[in-house]
Amino acid sequence: MKKIVSCIYIVTLIFMLSGCSFLQSQMSVDLIEENASVIKIETAITDVVDQVYYSCVGIQVKETSGTSTGSGLVYKQKDGYYYVITNEHVIKNALTVKIYTGEYKYYEATIIGKDSKNDLAILRFSDDIKNSKIKVYDIDADTFDAVVSGQTIIAIGCPLGLDYYNTVTSGIVSRTDGNRIQHDASLNPGNSGGALFNLSGRLIGINVSKIADVYTDEAKTVKTTIEGIGFAINMTVVNKCILDIEKLETDITRPLLGINVDVINRYISDEADVLLLPAIMDQGVIIRKVSSDTSSNSFKAGLMVGDIIKSINNTPIYKSTDVTNILSLALIGDEVNMEIYRIIDGKFTLEQITITLS
Repeated sequence: MKKIVSCIYIVTLIFMLSGCSFLQSQMSVDLIEENASVIKIETAITDVVDQVYYSCVGIQVKETSGTSTGSGLVYKQKDGYYYVITNEHVIKNALTVKIYTGEYKYYEATIIGKDSKNDLAILRFSDDIKNSKIKVYDIDADTFDAVVSGQTIIAIGCPLGLDYYNTVTSGIVSRTDGNRIQHDASLNPGNSGGALFNLSGRLIGINVSKIADVYTDEAKTVKTTIEGIGFAINMTVVNKCILDIEKLETDITRPLLGINVDVINRYISDEADVLLLPAIMDQGVIIRKVSSDTSSNSFKAGLMVGDIIKSINNTPIYKSTDVTNILSLALIGDEVNMEIYRIIDGKFTLEQITITLS
């Protein structure tokens, strides 16, 4: 009997040890796979940086008040000139502009045009230093990858001046909202105009700003309460602005519609009114104010307070930024087609309105 018990104990011990060995093996496999995933991401980031590093440049701006800096991307070479995309606010008050490519190499630049509505500008400079390492990022050959929340992104720019030329930071896309990409890659003054890439090395946006709440406490210590909220202009806007500025070779003036709008639900209520909407009107924005200027686009088109904009150029409208995003890419002389709901004889009627923007 004792022999039988001993045998059972030995068999049980063997199974236990085998199980431990299996668990350890499985843990080792999981750890190897986890490490491989981390290495894969790290390699992807370094590969992208190697690929685009010499397309990213610094911008030095001389202003009446002193000198400021920003970032940019070389996106084209033509007739002996390099073309750079950056933010309009970087060069807004410029007396002179220089492109910095590292290794203490500066190039005098010319401003081709600005689009203040979308905060983008194009610069041009001549390659008078033939041994430079400048590399063109071929924006024309780019096909836009979808930008989704959670994907890893890489920002390259010159935070806090050219001493930190082409600093690389990474993060994730926090959310997308119309013409803007919100992300948490570290941005600081000087990053404006810098490029934002995905892990495939595709340009997905131009960094434009961050939200920061800076204050001084009782001890005169400067503190920041907001971190990780940065924004980039998406490529739909960037490409359209590049085309418009290159075509006109001047500053772009975007038309204004001359209305204030609010988002709707089926029920709208505030201190001023309560509006019961038909079930068919499940999206749109309601016009709250129309410009009294007789030369405004809204006045000339006959838009009225209480009109509900359902779509513009066949694009459904859900919130006020949808209207802003469409108009921010329009040019004077463009036609805009609107579907609006309007109360006629006590009933909501769907109307078609065409506006030639001026």
